[in-house]
Amino acid sequence: MAELTRVYFVRHAQPERGWEDERTRPLTEEGRADAAAVLEFFADKRVDRFYCSPFRRSIDTIRAAADYFNKEIKLDERLREREHGAGGNNREMFRKRWENHDFHEENGESLAMVRRRNIDALNEILRDNAGLNIVVGPTGRLLAA
Repeated sequence: MAELTRVYFVRHAQPERGWEDERTRPLTEEGRADAAAVLEFFADKRVDRFYCSPFRRSIDTIRAAADYFNKEIKLDERLREREHGAGGNNREMFRKRWENHDFHEENGESLAMVRRRNIDALNEILRDNAGLNIVVGPTGRLLAA
């Protein structure tokens, strides 16, 4: 019988809200405390691999746990946040996207597009890590879409 593959999804902790650049947005003080709790959760488990969105808030949420296990965090662009098009970051656009998962603004991604790239990433991660315990640190959209 093949050994079970276990995947732990860790949504990023609370990021700073007023930060302009999505990729470099840091964690708040509360977010850093939550990241310490992530390490506490994993400390008594076996973790073989860490995969993560290239966004700072996701990396910083799992960094202490990866360091504890002396493991590299493998960044995967497919686990990143949704690409926002012009004018796509407002309540009206949020409503339209959640009502129609194929809707996207010009030069943006729909929730369906994000879901497809996330599933592609997860399928590859599972294929490459059969029988291992894996931490995946995406941005929030992977877990919502």
